[in-house]
Amino acid sequence: MIQRIQSIYLFLVAIGAFVLLMAPLTHYSLVSDITVYVNMLKGSHNPVEFIGLVKTWPMLVFNGIMAVLALVSIFMYKNRMIQLKIAMFGFLSNIILVGMMFFMLDGFQKTLNAVAVHYDYGIFIPVVTLIMFVLATKAIRKDEAKVRAADRLR
Repeated sequence: MIQRIQSIYLFLVAIGAFVLLMAPLTHYSLVSDITVYVNMLKGSHNPVEFIGLVKTWPMLVFNGIMAVLALVSIFMYKNRMIQLKIAMFGFLSNIILVGMMFFMLDGFQKTLNAVAVHYDYGIFIPVVTLIMFVLATKAIRKDEAKVRAADRLR
């Protein structure tokens, strides 16, 4: 059934992935009093002067994989073991996304020769979705244990 708790967790992961597309990740303060903002969908943008587009498409790809796997996993409720495997692959893509975000954003700081880096709220969304994946996999395992216990009684 779709109304299980793991479906809610997985739906929250998909919403988090959608919000992450538009959420600001960081902004860099440069020496010349210019601020460069970075988000996943637009890359970098600067209201004062064009510095260049920061390539964020690898993060965008893993964010899309994570969202698609979460949505596909919701509708695999009839086969809990496949649902669990898909959720685990989504968890893995989320871990890769978190690592990629921190390494790439640190690399952008060096590329731009930024004086200061300010992390915005978007950088913490993948951590929340990571927690939601963990809760979803625990709930799927719990459902599978209940079904197996019920099958033993028959």
